[in-house]
Amino acid sequence: MSDFNKILLSSSKLSVGYKNGQEKIIIVEDVNLSLKKGTLTTMVGINGSGKSTLLRTLAGLQNPISGEVLLEKSPIKTLDAEIKAK
Repeated sequence: MSDFNKILLSSSKLSVGYKNGQEKIIIVEDVNLSLKKGTLTTMVGINGSGKSTLLRTLAGLQNPISGEVLLEKSPIKTLDAEIKAK
């Protein structure tokens, strides 16, 4: 597999949003994606549609409501901040 086909970041059945006590407020759900090295990916949507919440979750800055995010096949929530920053 060439380096350009290598999947760097992926998600599976990802739902993002916020927890308010016991209540879960889901903003975006069932996101499945595979981002490959050397590609450009864009995300568009109206204000308040969950773009920033999704990006924070993909970056490992916010926990998902459900599903998982993988960074080079490792769950992003298990990686320390230095690895995520690289």
